[in-house]
Amino acid sequence: MTRYLSQRIDRIEGQFEALVARSAEIAEMGPVRREFDNYDGVEGKYALAYGERVELCEDGTRTGVITTIKDWANDCETTKQIFWLNDAAGTGKSTIAATLAREWHRSGCLTGRFFFSPDSVVTKTTSEFCIAVAQDIITNQPGIQEIVQAAIEATP
Repeated sequence: MTRYLSQRIDRIEGQFEALVARSAEIAEMGPVRREFDNYDGVEGKYALAYGERVELCEDGTRTGVITTIKDWANDCETTKQIFWLNDAAGTGKSTIAATLAREWHRSGCLTGRFFFSPDSVVTKTTSEFCIAVAQDIITNQPGIQEIVQAAIEATP
């Protein structure tokens, strides 16, 4: 048992050292210049929540994971209602999500989105989550505005 734990600790230490090295490389690159395409006209309070200031995937990159997510999203028979995209910080999860959200918004099949971010009071906690998502849903699917409004009014 002790040998197993020792091996696991060594592996974790190696992974941590690699992350520290990668973080140092990224820090040396300096600030990233990003071009943002305000694709849905949202400004102000919810721009970060809707992922408008998140860098998008370059064409031809992340194709494997994007295809996997699209296949899941288009599978009407799936029992998995949530796709959990998880990985270490800084690996591109938000970039992938923003790329898909943009594509789905442009094609008219996006219902709602929310991006948590430490860069905004609105997006670093759950306090504004429901408001932002509800607003996005009624903007993207105006036919259900009355249903959402009734639910809001029924909930003090």
